[in-house]
Amino acid sequence: MSERHYCEICGQPGEEHHIVFRRKSLGMINAPINHKYLCMEHHRGNNSPHKNREIDIQYKLEMQKQLFELFSEEYYHKMIIARLLQISLKDVDILTKTLKWHPQGYTRLDIVIACMGGRLYSN
Repeated sequence: MSERHYCEICGQPGEEHHIVFRRKSLGMINAPINHKYLCMEHHRGNNSPHKNREIDIQYKLEMQKQLFELFSEEYYHKMIIARLLQISLKDVDILTKTLKWHPQGYTRLDIVIACMGGRLYSN
């Protein structure tokens, strides 16, 4: 039996929304931080991230802030990335595929940019 989720806006039964779209950041597809649960109206209606750019950017900025808080050190290895993002090592491999490896690990900034689909967002 699957777990029931509710809209984070209104409390109605919800469905999963990927904050960073699946095609932009494949390694983040299973990361809980990249999911928001929204009812059909808040997910696909006129005031939804799919039809309202301001709402889409708001959700991305919230996630980006959480990522910078989560990754507070300068460098990380794959096992720690997997643990922090609650994703598999296979997903970490996808996420870090194009990142530069340093002797200390992957940089915080590079990880956050990869999680955000290749870019940072600002107000």
